[in-house]
Amino acid sequence: MSDTAERPVGRINACRLALAIAIVWGLGIFILGVVTVFTQEYGHKFVETFGSIYWGYKPTWGGAFTGLGWALVDGYVGTLVIAGVYNLLCRCGCGSNAGKACTPQP
Repeated sequence: MSDTAERPVGRINACRLALAIAIVWGLGIFILGVVTVFTQEYGHKFVETFGSIYWGYKPTWGGAFTGLGWALVDGYVGTLVIAGVYNLLCRCGCGSNAGKACTPQP
């Protein structure tokens, strides 16, 4: 049976969404780290700020790869939590009358 046939319309496949967002967020953090390595100016404050959150993320090649790893994990887990809450709201029928975004599960 297909994945969409098993889930009510409006529910999110949390794992797929989390993986997609983790890849996009991770690549963004990595690319900014690499750009900062070459320019030593552009994005430096951003890398410093996120370096206080992502241990080891700094404007070096090693720091860019470290930031990539942290961002992949952070993006995946954060999105998994958000999608899980969304699907939970769909299950209880919250908001299903306003716009029919989710269908309540029996």
